[in-house]
Amino acid sequence: IGKNVKIGKNSFIGRNVVIYPNTILGKNIKILDNSVIGCFGLGYLKNKLLMPHLGKVIIKDNVNIGANCTIVRGTLDNTVIQKNVKIANNINIGHNVIIEKNCLLSSSVTIAGGARIKENTKIGNFVEIKNASLGRGVKVNHLSYLGDAKIGERTNIGAGTITCNYDGYKKSETVIGSQSFIGSNTALVA
Repeated sequence: IGKNVKIGKNSFIGRNVVIYPNTILGKNIKILDNSVIGCFGLGYLKNKLLMPHLGKVIIKDNVNIGANCTIVRGTLDNTVIQKNVKIANNINIGHNVIIEKNCLLSSSVTIAGGARIKENTKIGNFVEIKNASLGRGVKVNHLSYLGDAKIGERTNIGAGTITCNYDGYKKSETVIGSQSFIGSNTALVA
């Protein structure tokens, strides 16, 4: 446990957990074995220099973090996990990610730097979210990839859905409106 770490009352820290300096943990936090909280990430600037990580990780009350998870500190902003979030085993959360309250992340999920996950969102197994914003109450089912996307609230993303938004020259944003239903095994081309 690093310097200036704050851990709230009634929290449980499992075996071999590493908590980097300046991390803030709320009350009733549970972090299971072998997780790493507040480490530096490998984000790069356009000139190939390693991005500085000056922010911290802030985890609010009543959050459960499974075994073998990594939560990277922010670059200029903070990485924030709000209250009542459940994070299963083998999850990677990148720098500057914000996960709002009452979200559920199933095992083997990657949320890359800068993603925004609104409250009451559920993310299934083996999902990757990159440079995306998910509205309130979104459900992303297993084996999906959402990159450079904006997903409206209460939208259902079927299993095996991917965004295809790079044409060989530039990336385009995929925008899906609120209360949409995207079926399984769908390739969304922007």
